[in-house]
Amino acid sequence: MKAIKEAWYGKERLALVFWGYYVLGGLAAGTLLGTILGLCAAYGVEYLGIVFGILIFPYFIWSTWSVWACAFNVHWHPLGYVARGIVALSIFNWIYRLIN
Repeated sequence: MKAIKEAWYGKERLALVFWGYYVLGGLAAGTLLGTILGLCAAYGVEYLGIVFGILIFPYFIWSTWSVWACAFNVHWHPLGYVARGIVALSIFNWIYRLIN
């Protein structure tokens, strides 16, 4: 619980938050969500996939905000701008996919 709070409040190292929580955690959560959505569609219970998607959404919000908040917890500050740029692009990508 402490790690979750520290990342949320911008007190964690960017490398851990970005590579650990945002990239690897996001890949794991996305893979799990995709698998569950596929299984739910195959068995005709799509609503369960939607419920699981809603339940996993807070993780994506938390990891995205944590990268933004911890962006400048590095020795070389331009990496913070790169991290925030990647987060901004992924948010725009999510919005674009939602609309289309």
